Amino acid sequence: MPCHAGWVGPTVPICIYGFFSMMRPIEPFMTEFLTGTYKNLTTEQVNRQVYPVWTYSSLVFLIPVLLVTDFLRYKPVIILQGLSHITAFVLLLVGSGVRSAQLAFFSYSIAMAADVAYFSYIYSVVQPSHYQRVTSYVKAAILLGYSVGALLGYIQLLWVYMEPGNFTAFNGAVDGISTLSGAAATVAVGHMSLEWSVWGELVLGGFTFLIAGALFLMDRTDNIWISYSCFFLFKTIYMQLSTICTFQIAKTLQRERYALSLKLTITSQFLIYASYFAAVSLLFTVRGVYTALHMQRPAGSSQTERDSNLPEASRL
Repeated sequence: MPCHAGWVGPTVPICIYGFFSMMRPIEPFMTEFLTGTYKNLTTEQVNRQVYPVWTYSSLVFLIPVLLVTDFLRYKPVIILQGLSHITAFVLLLVGSGVRSAQLAFFSYSIAMAADVAYFSYIYSVVQPSHYQRVTSYVKAAILLGYSVGALLGYIQLLWVYMEPGNFTAFNGAVDGISTLSGAAATVAVGHMSLEWSVWGELVLGGFTFLIAGALFLMDRTDNIWISYSCFFLFKTIYMQLSTICTFQIAKTLQRERYALSLKLTITSQFLIYASYFAAVSLLFTVRGVYTALHMQRPAGSSQTERDSNLPEASRL
């Protein structure tokens, strides 16, 4: 589709695909599904044998997907993503045992790695002036789909008698509401008017600092409601952050080139995640302060500095 054809035409189908591909009601309850009477896997098997396949396979597949996405012109990779999603959930439904679950998440990791084609395709068919808006719509579509899926899964629990103190049932609702909030925040980013070249790094640094704080608090707290609140804050801000980074990077790239197990406890993993975001926050903040001060410095001071560096006139 040529770039001059407008941005609405290509944006609508990619948003529809993103919405339905992410509407998966079972996902917030995947651990309960695997460890319950459905699959009879232990928590140890899920955390140390199944989920690591998903995590590390996604990293392995990301590099070849990045290399072939531009060459294949995006659409075949998007089709591969859809087929991988289907394969993963068929294996989860009909398979049994650790091996079947590993194969399912192996296929799912291919779909996750292929997300780069979904996000980068839109930049090849719209003008750069629309990047900020279409990025917000495309990301909001998948967040809205995930939110609807989580809420649909939660609605089913209304028909189940819940014992007092059973907070597991609230996971789907919290995930759905936080994703819906992230979708709204993502759309809002698409309509923000900000001098990103001056203030962008400060915004990214501030957002990342809040994310790091939320993750640190999730690691340290024993209160489920505080953990839910931190997760809500994390997901809302993270989606805004990733949207800003995506369209800012896309603006700087040439056309047609948009795509280029540690045995730790759960709390240790979140501590590492929080430390990572804290480090990124520090980098963005330092760079942002430097950029803002440099851009706001009066032009006269630069001229004064240049004049001071000139050699003095010799006396005759």
